[in-house]
Amino acid sequence: MARAQPKQSVCVLERGLERWPGEYPSMTFSVLRNLCTMGHIDIAWLKGIAIRIGNPTGLYRWFCAGSSNAFVGNGLGGTSLINANVYLRPRPETFTSPAWPAELRQPGELDPYFERAARMLEPQSYPKSREPIRKYSVFKEEAHLAGLGNRFVPAKQTVAFEDRINAAGVQLRASTLSGQDSTGLNDGSKNSVLATYLADAWCFGAEIYCGCDVRYVKKHPKTGWLIYYRQPESEKSWPWSRRTPENLRWVHAKKVVFLGAGSLGSTEIIIRSNAHGIPVSPMVGKGLSGNGGFLGFGYGLNRQVDAIGQQGLKHNPPGPTISCMIDCRTSEDYEEDYIVQDGTFPLVMSGFFRLVKPSLRRVSPPRQSTLRTLGRFVDILNPVSSAMQRSQVYLVQSHDNATGSISLKHDTALLNVANIDRKANLARIKTVLTKMTHALDGIFMEQGFKVIVHLLGGLGMAGDGSGRTGSTTHAGELFTGSGSETHAGLCVVDGAVVPRSLGANPFATITALAERSVEAAALMFGCTIDLDSRADFDRTWKTCCDAVPTELSFFETMTGEVYVSGTRSQITLNAFIVVQQSSDVFEGTIFGTIKCDGTLHEQLVIRQGIFKPFIVDASGPDQMVMAYDITALDSSGKMYEFRCRKVFNSSTGMSVRKLWHASTTMTVDIITAEGISYARGDLRIDFPGVLNTVSSMKATGRTHAERWRITMKFLSLFLRKLSLVFFPRLAPLQYPSEPQSNGTLSSKRQSDGDAVHTITASDGVTSTLRMWNSTNHASSGSLQDIFFMPGSAVNHLIFASPYMKENAISYFTGRGYRCWCITTRFGRDEGNATKLECTSYSARLDVAAALTEYRRLVGPTAPRPYVVAHCVGSLALASGLLDGTIPASWLAGVTASATFFTPCLDPLSTWKARLPLISLYRLITGDKWYACDSPPDPRWIQRLLDNVLRFYPHSSPREVCSSNVCHRCNLVFGRLWNHANLNEATHSHLDEFFGGIHTTCLQLLADMGRKQVVTDDRGRSLVTEKNLARLAGLPVLLLSGSENVVYPPVTTKKTWELLRQRCGDEVVRRQVIEGVGHLDLWISDNAAEKGGAFGVVLEEIRRATERAGQ
Repeated sequence: MARAQPKQSVCVLERGLERWPGEYPSMTFSVLRNLCTMGHIDIAWLKGIAIRIGNPTGLYRWFCAGSSNAFVGNGLGGTSLINANVYLRPRPETFTSPAWPAELRQPGELDPYFERAARMLEPQSYPKSREPIRKYSVFKEEAHLAGLGNRFVPAKQTVAFEDRINAAGVQLRASTLSGQDSTGLNDGSKNSVLATYLADAWCFGAEIYCGCDVRYVKKHPKTGWLIYYRQPESEKSWPWSRRTPENLRWVHAKKVVFLGAGSLGSTEIIIRSNAHGIPVSPMVGKGLSGNGGFLGFGYGLNRQVDAIGQQGLKHNPPGPTISCMIDCRTSEDYEEDYIVQDGTFPLVMSGFFRLVKPSLRRVSPPRQSTLRTLGRFVDILNPVSSAMQRSQVYLVQSHDNATGSISLKHDTALLNVANIDRKANLARIKTVLTKMTHALDGIFMEQGFKVIVHLLGGLGMAGDGSGRTGSTTHAGELFTGSGSETHAGLCVVDGAVVPRSLGANPFATITALAERSVEAAALMFGCTIDLDSRADFDRTWKTCCDAVPTELSFFETMTGEVYVSGTRSQITLNAFIVVQQSSDVFEGTIFGTIKCDGTLHEQLVIRQGIFKPFIVDASGPDQMVMAYDITALDSSGKMYEFRCRKVFNSSTGMSVRKLWHASTTMTVDIITAEGISYARGDLRIDFPGVLNTVSSMKATGRTHAERWRITMKFLSLFLRKLSLVFFPRLAPLQYPSEPQSNGTLSSKRQSDGDAVHTITASDGVTSTLRMWNSTNHASSGSLQDIFFMPGSAVNHLIFASPYMKENAISYFTGRGYRCWCITTRFGRDEGNATKLECTSYSARLDVAAALTEYRRLVGPTAPRPYVVAHCVGSLALASGLLDGTIPASWLAGVTASATFFTPCLDPLSTWKARLPLISLYRLITGDKWYACDSPPDPRWIQRLLDNVLRFYPHSSPREVCSSNVCHRCNLVFGRLWNHANLNEATHSHLDEFFGGIHTTCLQLLADMGRKQVVTDDRGRSLVTEKNLARLAGLPVLLLSGSENVVYPPVTTKKTWELLRQRCGDEVVRRQVIEGVGHLDLWISDNAAEKGGAFGVVLEEIRRATERAGQ
């Protein structure tokens, strides 16, 4: 179909692996590693036990069925990878049997397809130009001695005996005559399906996926078929593994499905499909044939045979596995026909034969002396006997009854082929083989148990065109029952459709039938097959190799629970992740399935998945996530988004248990295509699962060095990131990326606000007043103004942060308020530019000047502004109100955030205030200015301080971070926020919020904290009865964060108690916001949510406005 016109999209799913010459097993251990044994034991008390042992993607599959067994290939190319390469057409009379469909009984019906197959497979006999083969000569001699010399003919084989390019454009090498055909040829001479049809399809655009074990097919709800498959490699069993449910994926075939998994594989698929709702003929699984196959040995001949396989070029090579045959297909009754072919012991099987030869049934030649008989017995027991080199292998093809069957038991094939042989035929053939062997003084041996290598049938074609006599039509299309109706587009194109034995090697017949079926399917869908174009394999291969990326892949299986409307459901993610590196960034693609029991009705297939390890998480500071962003589909095409995250941050705190939890636990949010949150939960991977993930890691690349490099880089990245999570205090310090020479903001930030005014206080110091107009034009009534006052070392950005979803300014302007903000002399903009020596007390003059300027700008009749002051800004406001510099009558109300006029410190800050740290800082650095970000010209003492501050004590590991600004602020102010409340953008740009502070201001703040009252510059308390009386009637809201450690909630509680006694509860209110600290009260995304600071202040403003209007 890859050659079809118009062009079709073709996908090939192969259970096994892709193997090219040089990759086939050659030694006993490698063969055993590639062997998968399955079936049912038929021995005494073990009878009926299903077994499945070995490598599911191995090259060899052995099916146990009591005294009869089947041996097939498993890989891209199927059994053709390990067959004997014989291309032999059956006798034409074979197709006259009523078992064949009437369409195929027509004389010459298959001739054009046999010719087409021959053009692709290019069979040829062993050339006389090559060296003579001993087993060929011995077999020819045996034929003549048995009176069958006229039946001796060379066998045509799909092997290259000289270097050449095949029909698919693949370079073949001359056969080394190793005799290893049945275990896989490594010399590059085998013209298998892989090197012909599959290579040709790939050149014409077919997509081929290996390691995909198709389980069953189902009708798609709309059109075409759903093919359900699993990847055995992802379910590889290790000693530490836990058994997981079958992980199925699916692919949608919109037009046609061709099953080519062999008689066993295709029949299994259809039986399972029937169990999943596909109606089929009652003949499915019946009519199995062993093609009349038989295996015998002529042991210990008086001729050197050299029929043991070899590795590499050696003297007297055995030649191809089959080089010649005795063709006895001339009888009037074609069902009595048979063929005897010479054979070769594969090298790894010769040792096995030596082991079992004493148990084989033997027919010795007559008239042997006692000494000769004793010598032969000793020779049989000798493991290094030269008699093996004097032994001939006989491979027989004939006819049988085709009465075998296959069924599934415990999801494993149960073969019943015990009575399919025609005993009369076998007896006649054994007589011939015995005569041939005795003619050269050998012992004829026959296998004690039957091994079928040419299993046919199971989905045989119907002789009468209905499902009563067969499972498929003459074109391989599957019947829906006993009638003539079929499943359109569901075709079988392998040995399963052969309804009876062929009396010849089936490779040619199966290929011809497949050619015919594909052509019929193409015509059914209005296509033609382009038979003239020639594939350019070398060019396609070179293009592919040049584009081969260096990748690292691994499997990961996680299980957990999700909750949908309170209902818990189990969820399993089976992911195959392919990681690539671009520069120093790793990013991967996710394939696989998601199963959610009880919530989603079926297993979802991942359509698109992106894996990003250790990326910065915008939701929290110093936080990384391992992101899995997945889009998955169900069979009806409905899409679901899965957002999965493994979160890594400093909360691990050198705890192995917490690090393990972070590495193995992942949050998952399920979102529908409409953007609706569907479910939420957690996924986890246990220790055996982690071992499975590590064990499954596999690198691909053009060279071994590239594969080793990407593996080491990914593992080192993983270990490096986890070590930084485990030892967060040792992480590299994060400095401002572009420090400003004078500490001022960029021009963009200076223009924040709709208007900027420069005001001058009574002592000549200037400050900045910004204004933002209301953005809610629908609001009615007179315009209400809000006056914001930030604290020391910061500026207006704590209220107008560009890194929040919604900051205070946008929140209030969006609700009809005009906002103003003054940055006083101790703020970032003004103070950093001049490093002015100032205090909170002197800054009251800036507040008074700003309010005066405001009154001038809005006019005397405008409503009074409401003031929101934070921290030191609140202390400056309190100083002005208490000493009368700022009349209370100018204000509609006040929200004092964190403190007002009774500043109280937490124990750690109290301890620091009592020590001469400020004087010590001045002495060591020679500087009276303390920069909250790194100085533009840092000296060694400043860098030393930066590194010492890594170990600043915190109450929780989550508060440890790598920000230099955060560390320096902690020293002078205390911990300003809960890190869990800040997003990454805010935390990364703290240098835009913070500048520095003069040590004189710091000293006054420390003194006031010890005294727990606001004072003037000389340390005299401003909290007197006279001064408190000036606050009478002024609505005040005292706002605190419950986890504030700069000014704990007791600060506002003490102020509230003093004012309540004088003003009453109606005027003075206090609110504690749970879960926030000092500055995250205003710069956290939670501030705009219900219960946050913005909503509390808004409610208070409205209350104060209503009270003023009464």
